[in-house]
Amino acid sequence: MSDKHSGEDIDERVTANGELVVERELAPASYKMWDVQFPTWEPNSLHWVAPSNIIIYSDGNWFLYAQSISNQRRTGGFLDTGDDRTWLVATEFLNAQGSVVHAQEYVLRSLGYKHSEDNVKSSGNDSRLAAVVAQIVAANFTRTIRV
Repeated sequence: MSDKHSGEDIDERVTANGELVVERELAPASYKMWDVQFPTWEPNSLHWVAPSNIIIYSDGNWFLYAQSISNQRRTGGFLDTGDDRTWLVATEFLNAQGSVVHAQEYVLRSLGYKHSEDNVKSSGNDSRLAAVVAQIVAANFTRTIRV
């Protein structure tokens, strides 16, 4: 039998020995902690094109997206050569005292010279974040394009 009360679903079930068991839908075990939006950033022939964002959940799951990234930076002087690059977001998670309780780099993608990619997505799970989530009150997010 199902009863609607104050917009909350409550299910009542009676066991074989006559005990009454009331089951309630529980709040999700995970919640969105951050959804950080990044603007387009194009330093010296490297491109990170918006819309772009990182979403981090309390269980450590994360999702990183960019509309487009491109590595057009020549590093070989007169030669048409360049270095491989990695697009990532370096994150520091802070407690109430401002101390870093966890730091992590979330990698979007690596590209060779003269390569581009559209609709770039990356995701994973940061299990160490879930272990300290109760201590976290703030975070710093820094986009980096690294050799």
